[in-house]
Amino acid sequence: MRARVLIVDDDEVYLDGMKELLEEAGYEVFVASSFEDGRQTLRDHSPNLLIIDVRLGAFNGLQLISTGEMRIPAIVVTGFDDTVLRADAGGFGASYLVKPIKPAALLALIEHKLAAEHSRTHSGTRDNSIEPHAEMSSAQSGLDPD
Repeated sequence: MRARVLIVDDDEVYLDGMKELLEEAGYEVFVASSFEDGRQTLRDHSPNLLIIDVRLGAFNGLQLISTGEMRIPAIVVTGFDDTVLRADAGGFGASYLVKPIKPAALLALIEHKLAAEHSRTHSGTRDNSIEPHAEMSSAQSGLDPD
């Protein structure tokens, strides 16, 4: 079964390019261009990984990570290198990448996150129940994808 990836970004050109890249890499890809569409797609398709922009209109993409019923691996992609947002993303277990992103590096990170999630769900250490959500805090350290 192919891994399902949801990309949420308000830039249609970026969405199209990312969708093409990930489909060519063998993923089943869903796209959403708004926070609301992203939330609905999360519910409808239960993706294995979320790639999300920080700025989504009136919403912050981190809100989509923090309000989901189930915690899934996430990669925050943005054009802004902000240490507070990086730390907040890390607090949710999300990687933080600044555009432009090298396709090979993104694909490697996706594989790493999916493999780690597969390990957790098949090792008996996770019961698939709803996990408590971390509080957003600028004091939390972020994951450095480099």
